[in-house]
Amino acid sequence: MDSFEQRLRSVDWSRYHHAYGPADDVPDLLLAIANADHDIEAFSSATSALWGNVFHQGTRWGVTSKTVPFFIELLTTGPRAVRAKRFLVTYLHHLALGYPESVFPGHFPLGEVMAIATELESIGIPQQALDGDIFADALPEAVRAVQDRVGAVWERDCFLAVERSVPTLLQLLHSDDDALVSEALALLSSFPGQRAVSAPELWALAKEQGAVGLRGKALVTLARLGVDVVEPARVLMDADEGLDGLYAACAEIIGAADPSEIARRRLVQLPEGVGETECAFSGSVTNLVAWCVEKAPPSDGALAFKQLESLLVSAKGYKKLGVLDRLLKLAFPERLGASLSALQRQAIEASVEHAIWREGMIFGNQNDVFRAHGLPTTRDELRALLVK
Repeated sequence: MDSFEQRLRSVDWSRYHHAYGPADDVPDLLLAIANADHDIEAFSSATSALWGNVFHQGTRWGVTSKTVPFFIELLTTGPRAVRAKRFLVTYLHHLALGYPESVFPGHFPLGEVMAIATELESIGIPQQALDGDIFADALPEAVRAVQDRVGAVWERDCFLAVERSVPTLLQLLHSDDDALVSEALALLSSFPGQRAVSAPELWALAKEQGAVGLRGKALVTLARLGVDVVEPARVLMDADEGLDGLYAACAEIIGAADPSEIARRRLVQLPEGVGETECAFSGSVTNLVAWCVEKAPPSDGALAFKQLESLLVSAKGYKKLGVLDRLLKLAFPERLGASLSALQRQAIEASVEHAIWREGMIFGNQNDVFRAHGLPTTRDELRALLVK
């Protein structure tokens, strides 16, 4: 038995709980990840299980932070298979933040979570709750009293555990796999508290002439960490008409109080066909640009709306919901009033034409988007607004 497995087996995993009960299945799942170079089927099965138990629909559990050091070790000394390393980086990002795309371009609310966790610890949290055993048939009253809030402790511990690994994660920036580097950049951008550690490596990548396709992403990472990237972003925008320049524009908009006209125009004149390109920060370039155009000044409102409408037409599935929400935010800075402005009328017309009008889970979530802006949720009711 090698040292990794020995350390793995030395933990009493049955003491901790995940979404489906005692976590005594975790060692075998981690070993399947470690063996990804030799057994792809077992690896795929393990990743599927881990997306449902240790991390379950955004929830971290009593066991989750205990797995982080093992995942970090697998990144550095584990399987060489690129698919395994990509999974590990993406999974760690989710363990730290929940759903990273929903946090971007902001940051995990660490202060808020820590305040709740500290308050709970001050009154005393039963070990059973800390370990994640909060759904037993007969819970002690002390466990029942904290079961709705103990998740703050798990979230804090997971975030801090991944944050401590930033020096190790920086090694991934030297990988030959650009997709892996992109995922690592997105993960590193989530830890502003580690800026002093990560910024030198990020600057080196941003300035590397051969790192085509990664320089703009490195600038986005630096901007999210609070580093001033305005000048180098403008230089890259001037030099690159492709995705590097587009990411540089996003970096400037994220980091600058008053973004330049060239950056704003770059985003509202998105080249055709790039919207569905994957983006490690936000899921897709569509989502990345949709957030950034929200910062367009009133003078650019028509161009921003046109860009969002174009993105709404091309986006699919859940990505369409994110664009729809941003389009409605632009048109309805406040909830629906007594009369419609010209921009609001355009937004409703775009919704009637290009929203998701079929039954199913996505359709149900779309209803929540409309309600958030004080709008009706059916096509006919929206059409009725246009004739008032």
